[in-house]
Amino acid sequence: MRLNFIATLTLAFVAIISSQTLSAQRLENNIAVDRPDLSGKWAVDIVKSRFSAKKGPEDKDLIWTVEIRQRLPQFSVKMHSRIGDGIVEDWKYNFYTDGRFVTVDSCKDPDCRMYAKWVNNKLVAQTFVNANILVAEEHFELLPGGNTLQITFKLAEGRWGYSPNPWSGVIDEQYTDYVVFNRTKY
Repeated sequence: MRLNFIATLTLAFVAIISSQTLSAQRLENNIAVDRPDLSGKWAVDIVKSRFSAKKGPEDKDLIWTVEIRQRLPQFSVKMHSRIGDGIVEDWKYNFYTDGRFVTVDSCKDPDCRMYAKWVNNKLVAQTFVNANILVAEEHFELLPGGNTLQITFKLAEGRWGYSPNPWSGVIDEQYTDYVVFNRTKY
């Protein structure tokens, strides 16, 4: 009798632990998958970041903060940047991480849409204009330790102010930045 009670108690404990573990996971193709929580406030680490020669900051006086709110499948990003000479940029966008297309209101081009999905533990978001021309790709990756975020910004040749040409639709390595951020607040 006592042995049955201990066995039942052990099974109940395992069930509770398992349910708590699964609540932190997302089911994908009926398989539980962990996703890193990128939520929080982040500040750029200029020393660890690598900017492309085509559009990197001219000086090291860059202030760049990112605030992410992640409630899967919803994902919200607010960015603020200021370069030493006073150029200030603020932008915000919301999307889903389950592959749905969403309209990007802050985009300057008409019919600007974003699509995002997880590729292993990296979130990949792509922005398209005119229905199917790829103009940007962002990779969000939480680095080991959990307090460093790398966002890789990849741009296609086109109208980002660096070229008068129309969008090429092809990601160009010369327009790729590897920006590292340190968590300032969870």
